[in-house]
Amino acid sequence: MRKHIATTFIHFALLFSTSLALYAAPVVTVISPKTGSNIGSPIYYEADATSSGCTKGISAMRIYTSPGVAAFTTNGGHIETFVKLSPGTYNTVVQAWDNCGAVAKTPVKIVVSVTAGVTVFLPSGASNTTPLHIAASAQNPACGISAMRIYTAPGVAPYTINSNQLDAFVTLSPGNYNLVAQAWDKCGHVYKASIAESVGTASDKYLYTANNSFNTVSKFVITNGALKNPNGSQPPPQFPMPELPSLLGADPSGHFLYVLSDAHIFPFQVDRSTGNLFSVAGSLALTGKGLNGVSVDPAGHFLYLSYFGSSDIASYQINRSSGALTLVGTVPAGSSTANTIIGPTALTTDVTGQFVYASVASNTLAPPAQVQGFKVDSNTGKLQSLSGATKTISGSESAGTIVTSGKYLYVDYSTSQSSLVQGYTIASNGSLTAISGSPFQANVSMGDWFGRFALSSGADNNFPPDGFLSTYKIVPATGALGAPTETPTGHDIYFQLVEDHSGQFVYGGGEDCSGCTEGTNFPPGVVASWRVDSSGKPTSLSGPISSGDPNWPPNAIAVTR
Repeated sequence: MRKHIATTFIHFALLFSTSLALYAAPVVTVISPKTGSNIGSPIYYEADATSSGCTKGISAMRIYTSPGVAAFTTNGGHIETFVKLSPGTYNTVVQAWDNCGAVAKTPVKIVVSVTAGVTVFLPSGASNTTPLHIAASAQNPACGISAMRIYTAPGVAPYTINSNQLDAFVTLSPGNYNLVAQAWDKCGHVYKASIAESVGTASDKYLYTANNSFNTVSKFVITNGALKNPNGSQPPPQFPMPELPSLLGADPSGHFLYVLSDAHIFPFQVDRSTGNLFSVAGSLALTGKGLNGVSVDPAGHFLYLSYFGSSDIASYQINRSSGALTLVGTVPAGSSTANTIIGPTALTTDVTGQFVYASVASNTLAPPAQVQGFKVDSNTGKLQSLSGATKTISGSESAGTIVTSGKYLYVDYSTSQSSLVQGYTIASNGSLTAISGSPFQANVSMGDWFGRFALSSGADNNFPPDGFLSTYKIVPATGALGAPTETPTGHDIYFQLVEDHSGQFVYGGGEDCSGCTEGTNFPPGVVASWRVDSSGKPTSLSGPISSGDPNWPPNAIAVTR
């Protein structure tokens, strides 16, 4: 009997220890501040937590500045915040809890200085990829700080904020930069910190599709621009949505994905080690019905929406830790009467995020379409109309896609006889000047980050139709669109095109018409990717791959870093 009890106890102990070994505790990775650093206040904290042993993800994270003293707590697996500390030495701790009951901690010892000046927390190395994440703070205990600014070159300032802390993404072409983080205190002093940085590119990591038939979002893995279904020949990993997803928006960090229905915004955190989506911020009811446009601030702080049946553009502020949204307000981009709605049909931001532009049209084909521009308050996200960015497109009956490419803006519109593109140059103050030679005989659905080319997709009139991608090279000195170069895609037609943040790859979401029978069935959804050269000419990398919806093309696609 004793032998049996002893054997049972040993088996139990082995089982218990094996279970512990199989269950991996969370891992907390602190990106900033660096342990042992001597820095000014406020201190920028960025950290990620993952849990390979818990499929339910991370529940919460917290910063302790000393034992039992919690300085900041957030839901989910990401922290991005500033903490104000008095001068001294601190043994801080970043802690995470997963949804399976495990806890992880990472200590970060820092020395907080009293010296007036600018502290740069990110970038942390001399070589990084675009968009470049810049985080800095400034202090002068005697006066206080009134504003901070990023200079990417002498006189070129893509981001300014009235604060003593700065956290923004800046889209830069590959190259070497002598950046400056500058601050002004309230006594008239100026402080500067130089940042010598070699900026390169890297492909994004995940692609998501909004599926019509099943109220789901599918996930695909990206490796050097090539798409892969992690489930092989089976349907791709899919995340159920409470309502039909119609639009997707991704922030520049790759931490947050926004899934939009006609009635709600559903914010998700992206586990950047797996690409899995975790809802941590709840849903947010929309101020209008029926979305027709979404644009996410390239600097990472705001999200903008436009609606069918409304003249409003809504602004939301992004919580940089949780991804939660807060409604900032709405501004009109047109007008509404009993029978006529003159409102935005599509939205975009400029490459810096300082300006928002909308194509504006009437539901009665009159009056002609317009472009309206707005300046972004970088502190609040509120939009202010720019008189120099309101342009009427003569002869137009409707306006569709509006895209930016580098310092240029293009509006796709139609007349009674053809489809055309009106081009504008964006000045440093956001005002627009018509590009000589426009309108162009073209269609555009995507603009390159770096001002090199624009792309559109189409299909011939045969059945089954043959799809193609049209590339328009942008003349660097003028912004004019060159003649199109067409690249066949076979019987695959792509309705959405998205460029990744590196500018090396383009992704498409559409339908496979190879088995179509005219008028009798809906073609299955597919995704694909292409490598693009400096002129925008695409070369197929992967696809068509099933999007996970056998009955319908994706409503939207998005890629994240």
